[in-house]
Amino acid sequence: MTRSVCRSIALAAALVVPAGLSVSLPSAAAVAATCPVHFLGLHGLNEESDLHSPPINATWKTFESAVAAKADQPKRDPICGTGYRAGTLDLTRRTVDALNVKCPGSPHCYSGQSTTQGGQFLASRVNTDWNNRTYHLTCDDIVSKAAPVTVRNGKGTARGSGIGDYERWQVQIQRITRGTVPRLGDVTAVLFSCSPQPSNFSLQELRVYRTTDGREVGRTPTFQVAELPPQYQPDTVRIIRGLLLTDVKFYGSGDTHATGPSILRHVTWRWDGSQFVKQSEIDAGKPKRTDLSTHRVTVNGIGPLRLGMSRSEAEQAIGARIPEGPGGPDCKDLSIEGGPDGLLLRFSNDDRLVAVYVLSPSSISTASGIHRGSTRAEILATYAGEIQEPSTDELVFTPSGAQFQGKVITFAMDDNGEVDRFIAGEEEFAVPLPCGSD
Repeated sequence: MTRSVCRSIALAAALVVPAGLSVSLPSAAAVAATCPVHFLGLHGLNEESDLHSPPINATWKTFESAVAAKADQPKRDPICGTGYRAGTLDLTRRTVDALNVKCPGSPHCYSGQSTTQGGQFLASRVNTDWNNRTYHLTCDDIVSKAAPVTVRNGKGTARGSGIGDYERWQVQIQRITRGTVPRLGDVTAVLFSCSPQPSNFSLQELRVYRTTDGREVGRTPTFQVAELPPQYQPDTVRIIRGLLLTDVKFYGSGDTHATGPSILRHVTWRWDGSQFVKQSEIDAGKPKRTDLSTHRVTVNGIGPLRLGMSRSEAEQAIGARIPEGPGGPDCKDLSIEGGPDGLLLRFSNDDRLVAVYVLSPSSISTASGIHRGSTRAEILATYAGEIQEPSTDELVFTPSGAQFQGKVITFAMDDNGEVDRFIAGEEEFAVPLPCGSD
């Protein structure tokens, strides 16, 4: 297309055409190959189809630069980078400048969109086809400089000197997800699988792009592991509350390439203003540790611990180990690795949690608020009508409800008439003495 044709397009767009007067322009198809996007996309032609053209899409960054440059000009109210006001007031300036329009690459446009909106307007008309475009990948750092890979229908092959000591990379898109990230706005994350050939392995790479124009923002850093590279779980990649997160399976010491990784972790990244940095990596197979010091004791247990649990079930419930320890002929009192101090879990020898034992220096209380240091009077007032006094140094709370049958809380009193320790659970085992004591 000749330069004069582009001039005619710009001039016709610049003029305010009176009602009833038509302006004949070349078809969008005729100009798509050479006129830049800030002519076609903003001149009332068919933006929807024009912007699917790769050469047109490639020039929209030039338009953004022109908008920024024109916005700095004084004494003009910039419109889409032209420096003109809307309407007919600056028609003369528009007409004069239109005669000097150069195509492609002109910084002029006459859409009437404001400078601050110009870039967003154009970007909003770009419909990025994530499964059919060219990306730049490193195959998870096989090479230091990203190599171009053109994908069609989500698959592509990279060849050439920029892919390391391989004949080719087989690339496939595994996941596309969209969300909003602080300081970035609307972004799209794309997870790639990259298999260098010839080889028997594949790697993954997670990159993030601006949704409006497809420009790359960054990528998640490569996992630094001694074992085989971990594996993203594609269906779990998502952007939630401004964070990029996914499940990743890592190889354990006993895992092999044949068996695959077995350790599942939840991994989260945040944008720090210049790159994505890992915020957390939590073992999905290991529940969050429960601080039992913040819970209260009942005749049924404490916190997530319930009478009847096995030791392994109890460990799973609180997210902490309960190491083996000595005991008597019927039971053993076991502490929790990492505390709290003064809390013991009593297990029967057939591996059932049968009681919860609270002693010095713990301040854990019962559900009704009785704790070490509470007085006899306080206990009697709290559990009125449900207290037995088998001896002067013990008080036993026996709840009356049928659902509590066979379960008690036994309080051991000191010489001052205050609670020294207490144990809650099955009546047979709720004795405030160490297992094996007479």
